Amino acid sequence: MKAYNNKIICIPKNDNQKRFLLGQQGTSELLAIGLNPSTANEDKLDPTSRNIQTIAFKNDYDGWWLTNLYPLRTSKPHLLHLKADAKLGNENIDFIKKYLMINHSTSPMCSYVGEIIFTVVII
Repeated sequence: MKAYNNKIICIPKNDNQKRFLLGQQGTSELLAIGLNPSTANEDKLDPTSRNIQTIAFKNDYDGWWLTNLYPLRTSKPHLLHLKADAKLGNENIDFIKKYLMINHSTSPMCSYVGEIIFTVVII
């Protein structure tokens, strides 16, 4: 299946420090939750986001979203702060809550560094 809308959305745009959401809008969407964002943005996907996109399209979703437990960007999760930035963490949680309230029909999936741990479907 192809994307309903080919445009990649990244929130916030042009921010190399943090990312709350990345994906493509669709009429049937998959939500992936990772540990932290890497290098993908509105112009270029990284290996994890390409995997999520592929999984979505192969499972008849025409849209997909990737959010993370913590929004700090790094391609090396072992470099994440030992103590989270509370303000940044809370901003991320608030964003995810708002997203889920608006997009409650999205099917969530959890992943960690690109490997699927389990899938939960909300009916």
